[in-house]
Amino acid sequence: MGKETVERRKALGLCVVCGNKNDRLPRFTCSVCVEKDRRRGREYYALNSDDVRTRTRAYYEEHREEHQKSVANWYAKHPYANRSYNLKTKLQALQIVSGQITPKCVYCPCDDLRFLEINHKNGGGAREASKYVTKEGRIGRAHSNFYWDIVKGRRSTDDLEVTCGPHNRWHYYKLKYGDDANRFKITWV
Repeated sequence: MGKETVERRKALGLCVVCGNKNDRLPRFTCSVCVEKDRRRGREYYALNSDDVRTRTRAYYEEHREEHQKSVANWYAKHPYANRSYNLKTKLQALQIVSGQITPKCVYCPCDDLRFLEINHKNGGGAREASKYVTKEGRIGRAHSNFYWDIVKGRRSTDDLEVTCGPHNRWHYYKLKYGDDANRFKITWV
């Protein structure tokens, strides 16, 4: 297909691949052609998944610094994109654990999403976070992965509860120091 044909089809609002009416304007390909292309890609991947993963990993390793700079630049230009996504995931996880549409602390009436956290009733939150350690030895995005596991149903919520930050810390002290932690008085105003 020549360049003139492609330009003519674009001008007429037709799919540049098949020439039929384009139902995805302003994009240049129709939904039928896109689905054919996706199906072909899925079939190819099903037959060649090991090769594709090997090539992808090799390319990433070769261009790691370039990729990291690109990602850092994108987040610098879109500072709230990832944050809003993580807050939405956090809200869903809090709703699942609390069983309420508007989650609140089990010890006080705090319902401000900024202060709410998921507490391990029997302790062990740090041990669980350590399973999200990166290759460099840092705990990478442990909270968002933990919330995502809850939302996807990969993590049971039987041993979890919703608390505000101060009560979560108080619960830690209660497990560590026993009744001495009861000397604290935490109030939500």
